Amino acid sequence: MARTCFVTAHCLGPGLPFVLLAVSARWAVTTAGWLKRHTRAVQLAGGVLLLAVGALLVTGLWGEVIIWLRGPISGFSTPL
Repeated sequence: MARTCFVTAHCLGPGLPFVLLAVSARWAVTTAGWLKRHTRAVQLAGGVLLLAVGALLVTGLWGEVIIWLRGPISGFSTPL
């Protein structure tokens, strides 16, 4: 029985990522298509965020934002 469990686990280990990839392939293609159609908007949003973070860093308010964010995310833990 232990040998069967070991063999099963050994087979699932390398194979599971491929199964997950196959299941999520449609989602990935759809998401890639959306990103391709909205590339300019994504770039502009990223640029605005970079400018905002830069302004917060220069003014010294970045630390205040981080302190403010610690409250809502303090109880967050990863599922792993």
